[in-house]
Order: sequence, then structure tokens, then C-alpha cells
Amino acid sequence: MSTPRTTRWRDHRSRWTGCDLCPAICAGRKVFGRGSLHPDILFLGIGPGEGEDTLGVPFVGPAGKILTGAIEFAEKKTGWHPTKFWSNLVLCRPTEGHSNRDPSEDEIENCRGRLRELLEITKPKAVIRLGRLVASHAPVELLRVQAIDLWHPAAILRDRSRTSGYQDSMARAFGTLRGRIED
Repeated sequence: MSTPRTTRWRDHRSRWTGCDLCPAICAGRKVFGRGSLHPDILFLGIGPGEGEDTLGVPFVGPAGKILTGAIEFAEKKTGWHPTKFWSNLVLCRPTEGHSNRDPSEDEIENCRGRLRELLEITKPKAVIRLGRLVASHAPVELLRVQAIDLWHPAAILRDRSRTSGYQDSMARAFGTLRGRIED
């Protein structure tokens, strides 16, 4: 049996599947999100990478594996296992040649309504914004919830010496959010 939230999610996906506002990047697959539609935490990244574009699921590539490892570390360290949802600022993979690139201002703006709808559907208790671009383009006023900013896990791919610091940052974020969400 469908719940109102599940129905809204299905309608949201149906409405945005045909989006062609960004013809330069809309050729690939739309990557909507995954996880609980009742999340304690929504992890918000920049945009799909190659693996995500191929599978249609966010955070399944190399950066996703780093994020998953940091989340598992944080859950073990804090003893808190929040419900989670993963998504991105933009639905489609921005590329330059065969490489990922940051989405343009127009591409981010074109997806703002979709992001707003996603937040209304999932009603997360908190958002972890992954990377500087997300922090600057998903303001707390839009999110309307507690937000914590962390490095995007792709930064760890470029400098593996940051891995333990990243995991510790995730654990601190979980500790902070647990205290605020469970109160």
C-alpha cells in the first residue's frame, strides 16, 4: 500500500524524468536519490558521477564508497544509526569530455525547484552538505533544517591522507545531529 509520501515521491520522479532544461547534460540518466523517505539525515552532493549515471543511483562510485565508509565509522563511533537519504544538487551528470565538472549556475538553478520538492517530500531532520558548491547553493533558508557542511568525499580521492580526518568529521557531525534530533 502506498503512503502519501511514497505517492508524492513517485509523482516527483515522473514529473522530473522528462526534464530537459539543461540539454548539455540531460543526455544521460536522471539520478534522483535513494534511501528512506523519512530520513533523519539527507546527504546532499553536487551531481552524479560516471558510476551514478550508469546505475541511476547516487553515491555508488569511488566517492560514494568513501562516504559510506565515513558513515559506517560514524555510526560505530556514536552508536547512532540514523535513517538516511542521498541526493544531489542536480539530477544529471555534468561532464567536460569524459570527466566530471561542477554544474553551472544555470544548471543548479534549473534543478532548484526539484530540490525544493525533494525536501518537501522527505522532510529530513538535518542535511549534510557535501562540498563547498553544495554549501553555497543549498542555503539553510532553502533547506529549512539544521545543516552541517563537510568535504565532498571526492576530495579524499585526491588526498587519501585526509581519510581519518574525514571520518572523524562525520562522527562529530553525527554526534551533533543526534543530540539535536533526539531532543
